[in-house]
Amino acid sequence: MSDEFDIGRARAGRDEGIERTSCKNKAWLAAYYKFVQTIPLGRVGTAEDIRRIAAPVIGEPSSPNTWGAACNGAFRRGFLAKTGKMITPKAKKSHARAIQQYRRTGAP
Repeated sequence: MSDEFDIGRARAGRDEGIERTSCKNKAWLAAYYKFVQTIPLGRVGTAEDIRRIAAPVIGEPSSPNTWGAACNGAFRRGFLAKTGKMITPKAKKSHARAIQQYRRTGAP
């Protein structure tokens, strides 16, 4: 079987990418996590929705990929929980692919 379809390598590549972009944007990520915690508990939305309201406040990271790493980090930290619903984003660069919907939760 080709390495192209190896889930272990796919996850490792994802994790390496998240780590690489996170290391370059530590201060920005701290501002993102702080911002996410200001979103009212129970509010439902997507990473795109958070980006739309956060960018004017905290600015843009050095790489657009950092938005995804930030949302994943907020989920892992317990600030967001997946609702199980997938939403079609509106941003042109998202190419209308389905993305997770989240609910703002309290950190554990």
